[in-house]
Amino acid sequence: MAFWTFLYGNGGNINHEIDIELFGKNNVIYSSYTSENDATHVNGNVDYQIYDNVQHVYRFDWYRGEKVEYYIDDVLQAVITTNVPDHPMKVWIGAWCPSWAGEKTNNFSEMIVYSFEYKSFD
Repeated sequence: MAFWTFLYGNGGNINHEIDIELFGKNNVIYSSYTSENDATHVNGNVDYQIYDNVQHVYRFDWYRGEKVEYYIDDVLQAVITTNVPDHPMKVWIGAWCPSWAGEKTNNFSEMIVYSFEYKSFD
């Protein structure tokens, strides 16, 4: 399961992206990119099973070009201050299992999004 923002262009020279990626039983990666080669990642774990059928709130606060604060259930989990995007991006939300995240535990995944909210602080 993941949600991310993304702006890609100029032959790969622009890859502005902010991610929260959850995989396995309780693994999470917080990421911030300004190009394919310029990225910062923070690995973590959540204190619940990702597929626990309990509603959780995932959020990041993006301070353009300065920092990204990552929250789960309103608790600060990570802060990234390097490779922070400064361009507007599109938002993507999805259930997924990339090959690098480990072996799939089943062939069916379901993710229910109860709400999505975007706020601009400009």
